[in-house]
This record gives sequence, structure tokens and C-alpha cells, in this order.
Amino acid sequence: MTQYICSIDRATCIVMRNKRAVRLGYLQFAIFRTIHEARRAKRALVTGEELYDALYGGCKNPAGRNSIAVMCGQMNKKLKHLGLKMQGTNRRQNSFYQIVVLQ
Repeated sequence: MTQYICSIDRATCIVMRNKRAVRLGYLQFAIFRTIHEARRAKRALVTGEELYDALYGGCKNPAGRNSIAVMCGQMNKKLKHLGLKMQGTNRRQNSFYQIVVLQ
């Protein structure tokens, strides 16, 4: 696992790395923050269930499971500027997500 130094600003939903910054949407930032904090806790992968609960836990009519994959795809366009990428292994049940460094 390649090390990356990344900092986040929770108040403005900004991700910073190597003197570059990107502003993410509210739900996109919630996905990034969940995976970022899990990585800081020495867990490389986050399950799709954990992400879904972090985003829509307690919501009356949550969006479908494919919404996480769509948000990660849109987020990858922004994170490319920082040299990062959200990588998912599966879009359905038993899915795992992680942050990887682009080469």
C-alpha cells in the first residue's frame, strides 16, 4: 500500500495534497472522509455497507446502492488533480472501496 499524505477540511469539504486542493460535494466528501479515516485507523478497505450506512444511515428514502459507484466515478474526475483515485472492487453486495495513488 503506497503512502499518501492528504489532509481534509471538514467545514468546507476540501481535500488537500501536495499544495493542491479540490472541493468535493457534500456526499462525495462523506465517502472520502469515511475511507480516509478508516485508512488512518490502519484499515485499507471499507465495505460498501459501511459507506452506505455512513451516507444514508437513518434516512427515510435512501438512494440505491449504485449511487455510491456513480459518486465515486464523479469524484475520481476531481481527485485526478490530486493524483488520487477511489477504487471499488464490486458495485453490488460484498463491495470494497479504497483510496489509491495514481502513478
